[in-house]
Amino acid sequence: CCLWEAYDVPSDYMLNFSATHPGVSNTASDYVRPDCSTTAPKKKAEKLNQFNSWEEQRTAEMFINNYSIPGIRTSYVDIALNFPDDSEDIFHAVFAETIFSNKKNLHH
Repeated sequence: CCLWEAYDVPSDYMLNFSATHPGVSNTASDYVRPDCSTTAPKKKAEKLNQFNSWEEQRTAEMFINNYSIPGIRTSYVDIALNFPDDSEDIFHAVFAETIFSNKKNLHH
């Protein structure tokens, strides 16, 4: 029931919670899932990266096919993509969202 988003003011519970890392055994044997009302942010952040009413919005979906995940514990990769629209010389990306097709390998 995580209600926190980037730049929100965290709840007291969140400030004092020691998270574990996926794949590492958790030694906190007394963990009890909290009531969601105690995890709600103290204050929600102002929404950023939104279009103004007069701005044109375009959407592009780009996929990375045939990428093999290395057989090591954690890996990071940078991938360059060509924007699939050449109707203008310059585009400014103001929002991006990841589309997962294989959630079982998702780390963060």
